[in-house]
Amino acid sequence: MFKQLSSKIEFLFDNDLHFNLAQEPSVVEARKNFVLTENISHLKNLSYVYNGEINPQNIESLFAQLSCFFEINLLATRDKPNDRFKICLTTLFGKKINNLEGWPSLSLPAGNLYTVYRTGGYSLLKKLALQDLDSEKKMTAFLLPVSSRCTLILITKVAEPWSRIKIETLQDTLMKINFNL
Repeated sequence: MFKQLSSKIEFLFDNDLHFNLAQEPSVVEARKNFVLTENISHLKNLSYVYNGEINPQNIESLFAQLSCFFEINLLATRDKPNDRFKICLTTLFGKKINNLEGWPSLSLPAGNLYTVYRTGGYSLLKKLALQDLDSEKKMTAFLLPVSSRCTLILITKVAEPWSRIKIETLQDTLMKINFNL
């Protein structure tokens, strides 16, 4: 009996709390109630709302505007010493996730600014131990570098051509914004 209890305690220490984030009641509730915004006119107008410079102090405001257009939104910043990306902002189904400590860093491809890269959502979520959010393996992840240090990662289950229209509209809008990150 002691060994069984001991291994359960070790399991708790080995696995960070965010690994169970997909089953957390607040995330489950947000997922159940989440409704995607289909009207992309708001995406087009972001460049007018954020016509100044986007810096670390106001990036969170811009990031929050995207939370209703994609099921999962991540902002990753490059850590210079190891050249890996650390997740610094996250929304899951419109719910902001505040505790990001202990999340694994990602190795993302070096890409050109404002070029959209596409990959399977499940494989990217698996690297973050959030694969339960795409148990049907139907999500697509879009990576969009907005500065040399920051990349937006937007994950959605919306099919082509609607996801392409949405991401291209966002790409055009973000190219008009000055990111100083």
